[in-house]
Amino acid sequence: MKGDDENHRGRDKETSPLLTRPGGNALKEKGLNIRNLVIGNVVVCLYFIATNFHNPTMDQYLYRRMTEEVFGNVTHQESFNQTCYVNKTDKHYLLQEKAQELASRKQMYFTMARGVFVVLNIVLLGAYSDFIGRKVMFVVAMTGCIIRYCTLTAIIYWELDFNYYFIGEIASGITGYDYSFLLASYAYTADNTPPKKTRTIAIAVLETTLNLANAASQMASGFFIQRTGFLYPSFTSVILMLLAAVFVLVCVTETLPRAEVQQKDCIGPCKSIKRVVGFYLFDDTKHTRLLFILALVTYLFFILPSSSVSNTGTLYMLNKPFCWTPETIGYYSMAGTALKQVLGVPFIKVLQYCLSDEIIGISSSCVMVAAYTLRGLAYTDWMMYGVAGLEAFTFAISPTVRAIMSRMSPRDRQGSLFTSLMLVQALCTLLGTPVFNSLYQATVQVMRGSVYLAMAGLQLLSVAVFIVFACRSRGAYHGIYNEEEVTIQESGSLPYSSPGLSSSFERSGPHVQSRGDLISQPIRTSDRYVSSYSYSSVESY
Repeated sequence: MKGDDENHRGRDKETSPLLTRPGGNALKEKGLNIRNLVIGNVVVCLYFIATNFHNPTMDQYLYRRMTEEVFGNVTHQESFNQTCYVNKTDKHYLLQEKAQELASRKQMYFTMARGVFVVLNIVLLGAYSDFIGRKVMFVVAMTGCIIRYCTLTAIIYWELDFNYYFIGEIASGITGYDYSFLLASYAYTADNTPPKKTRTIAIAVLETTLNLANAASQMASGFFIQRTGFLYPSFTSVILMLLAAVFVLVCVTETLPRAEVQQKDCIGPCKSIKRVVGFYLFDDTKHTRLLFILALVTYLFFILPSSSVSNTGTLYMLNKPFCWTPETIGYYSMAGTALKQVLGVPFIKVLQYCLSDEIIGISSSCVMVAAYTLRGLAYTDWMMYGVAGLEAFTFAISPTVRAIMSRMSPRDRQGSLFTSLMLVQALCTLLGTPVFNSLYQATVQVMRGSVYLAMAGLQLLSVAVFIVFACRSRGAYHGIYNEEEVTIQESGSLPYSSPGLSSSFERSGPHVQSRGDLISQPIRTSDRYVSSYSYSSVESY
């Protein structure tokens, strides 16, 4: 009884979980680090402001070049102001439709050229972020973007053949494009937060920063393009990305300590890939792997349309029936994104008091289906602003799925987990872009909104799979999520560690409880193969 009392007092006094490794070293679970989270959000802000000065400039300059190719140089002018033909009997209307098709096809080629290298980068190098650290991943991704932005600036300045842009796209793909940067950002956030609801909020705040940076820069870039043309916005994106890279080198603190990295054996490419796919194919119990697969499929059906919508969105709004100018597009993007962020994090935080993350994600997914449907049927400006209003309530989908999967994964494999998510996102862009662009090209003269109705159908599939995941995870919720850490030791025994649970077990009997046993049964101190233990739990909200 005395021993039990001492153990109980030990539980109350413990403030940080311990993870005992085979070598006997205790790894402390990290708590909330506000300083690192703020710096990480500043990095994200700088990166995406630069990105959103580049992307609209590229899309609209490409459309102008394709228009000149179709119409001839008679439409060339210093200002961007593009004529929008709405009379279907006008011969220029058909030429305008042809220019849209050419621009859409060119976008598809650029995305595919970049996407092949992005996938290779993520598969081979993504899991190494758990070994080389997050800071290197930030700098590598930014280097590729600088090359890409410089390429577009040179094309605009010297009016080069647009095929030179393949150089920038391939360089950006080799260095991982936005996916390597996002992988590092999400892993960096997970490194600096405890599990449970705190991580969901931290990821939501990160995405809020990302989208607010998008909103501000989209408005500024539209105004900039409208007033000055394309060269100065493109050059601005180069300067901003250089500034972001310098900020990372000077201010970002590596969250994988050097001593901890040195304890890890360097792994080969095959083991690296196995770490990424192990969540879904090899690790833990069949039920746990099924939950990972369901969560991944939910994410896939959400990302597949959302990663491709921007490629057709600019063309959709530049032409009939909206005929918006770049400045109007910038204001619309800013208003929609800002509204989403103003409501996003408070929306999640309030709902977490009465609903689980799964229910919040499912509800947001249903609203996304309605938003895609309305966009596909829209024929007035007010209907498009209605789309922006609906999308304000879809903010929770991505952070909830990512946070759920992060809590299902051990701390030392967060990089591998987010690598798998970025790999899915890269594949969705690589495969979805040609599919949706081809659909847009095929239906642009019939019903240009058809592509968004197809996206609504895919989002509906995401809702269905998310519901299945929520039902399947309820019975195993406590055992799956890493909210309590347990260490069981006995001197002179051989260590056993579960890859899916932040725990360490010492074998001194005929068998050791598996993770599946932990889900359904409590740990019993009366069994002879458990002689001593230390317990700790950290509550984070």
